[in-house]
Amino acid sequence: MKFRARSLALTFVLAIGAVACGGDSTVDDSDKIVDDTEQERSEEVAAESDDDDSAPAEDEAEDDIASISNDNEQANWTVLVYVMGDNDLEPFAVGDIFEMAEAGSNEHLNIVTLIDRHPGYADDEMGPLGNFEGTQLIHVGEEEILQSVDLGELNTGSADEL
Repeated sequence: MKFRARSLALTFVLAIGAVACGGDSTVDDSDKIVDDTEQERSEEVAAESDDDDSAPAEDEAEDDIASISNDNEQANWTVLVYVMGDNDLEPFAVGDIFEMAEAGSNEHLNIVTLIDRHPGYADDEMGPLGNFEGTQLIHVGEEEILQSVDLGELNTGSADEL
């Protein structure tokens, strides 16, 4: 009798655990919202880049790579944070940059972030950069921005940009 009760209890716990951990294979997409204007804009940008015959060859494009000078060659680590923030997650992306600045780069660590912003989502200013639009490559210091490079508007949702 004790063995049967324990087996039944164990089966019940495993069944509850499977459901709680995503054991149900059905997916509910009803809460997903698609902004048609953003999707159309992305498609237009992709079509324009496909039609552009004056695009540089692969070899030439490598010459235009943005860089930030490394004054700290002794650092053991460089962390690059790629932030696609030109969407409704922008306030959180800006907050993440502020959190990185709390630690900042030091003699052992360089923190570099590429962040893309959009004018329609957040008004937060980022130090001397203000409330910028477009994409910036930023070397994050302790409570400050050490360097930044304005890259204009990039489609950071595209793997080609990475």
